Amino acid sequence: MYKAFIEPDLQTAHIKIINKFNPFSGFQNPTYILKSSRTLSRDQIKAVLSNDHKEHMEETNDLFLLPPGEDSEACQSYLRMRNRDGKYNLMFEEWVTDKPFIISPRITFEVSVRLLGGLMALGYNIAAILKRSSHIFSDDRVTVKIDWLEQLNRRYIQVQGRDRLFVKYIAEQLGLEGSYIPRTYVELIQLEKLVDEVMALPEDLKTKISIDDELVSSPKEALSRASLCRQSGHEKSASQELLFCCLVYQNNNQAKPITWLSVGY
Repeated sequence: MYKAFIEPDLQTAHIKIINKFNPFSGFQNPTYILKSSRTLSRDQIKAVLSNDHKEHMEETNDLFLLPPGEDSEACQSYLRMRNRDGKYNLMFEEWVTDKPFIISPRITFEVSVRLLGGLMALGYNIAAILKRSSHIFSDDRVTVKIDWLEQLNRRYIQVQGRDRLFVKYIAEQLGLEGSYIPRTYVELIQLEKLVDEVMALPEDLKTKISIDDELVSSPKEALSRASLCRQSGHEKSASQELLFCCLVYQNNNQAKPITWLSVGY
């Protein structure tokens, strides 16, 4: 078929390809995000937005795909397959944290669901599935979301926009200053999973690494402590960070000597 009907025409064909896609557009115009676990009412959010703001509900399912050979604890460049309103989008993004901001440059393509099977065949693995229900308030400058995360059974507030200073201003007007969480949702899900794994350790191993139920009475408490440690400058992998922070907390509050043990997860 090719030689009979296509190749002869190629001798006189003139092909012109116009590509307007700019692979650097996501970095040139990123989204700035401030996240908090504080509770806000609809009226509080509406009060800081313009009169012509819009409001709607949204259901989103995100699959975070781990590239072949990547460590799930260290990876910062997941592929995200998003299902919203029956449409699938493949999102390339790499999160950058500039405390307290999460900066999210991304490139998005609408794709077929069959692409997921192809990526899995190439060695990608599903690292996390994020189910989110969002109540969204937006105007022409900023978006405020009330997100409910099924996996964490918890609600978060997100303030998003292209103008960094205006995003910060709106967040301050909402009273969120001092409560920012400089972590992505996939990081929060993974860290909570690590907390559950640590709390499921045998009692003798908990004793060896100086962790007990009184120190970490809930995953939410441990997440809070790990975040505080990270903000203090302790940059470790997620599992090391969690164990390290529990040990530091015990040392500071009970004056017991601590020993760092290398425990792999």
